[in-house]
Amino acid sequence: MKKKVSVTLIIIVAVFLVVPIAFWLLYSGKNSDDVKGAKTGAPGLIVKVISKNGSWDMFKYLCEDEEQCVESLDSGKFLDKTSGGGGEEQSITIRYSSDWQSYKFLKIYVGGGWNSSDRLFNVSVKDNIDGAYIKDFSFGGKTYRAAIIPVDNLNSGFFDDAVVFSDIE
Repeated sequence: MKKKVSVTLIIIVAVFLVVPIAFWLLYSGKNSDDVKGAKTGAPGLIVKVISKNGSWDMFKYLCEDEEQCVESLDSGKFLDKTSGGGGEEQSITIRYSSDWQSYKFLKIYVGGGWNSSDRLFNVSVKDNIDGAYIKDFSFGGKTYRAAIIPVDNLNSGFFDDAVVFSDIE
């Protein structure tokens, strides 16, 4: 009886040791090309938002010309709004659309989100985006910094971390 229990116990232990090792050997050599965040070749850019002081809202506008973009903070055709929480770095992908062909500029700015402290988000734009620049706006007694980016550049390629907004001083 004692030998029967010992053999059964040895078989159970062996199975629990062999199965994970076999699983690891079978699947460790296979790398997936389907990784979230991998480049797809579609034109556009990635905007990074670093918000340590609460939630945030990002607004995007398309402008027919540069004058329309710099007229006011909310001038141009409203494209969409993206929101996020504080405490971590977040990346937002903006894909170029053929609907943008009649527009010359994309304007992006970030402000404090709902139930969040008012603060200034500094912005930086990578040098490899020709013609892109930063414009300060006063709106409702607050200052906002916007990135103004020529749409033609977005159609020609994909830009990683092209624009970075941060509320860290």
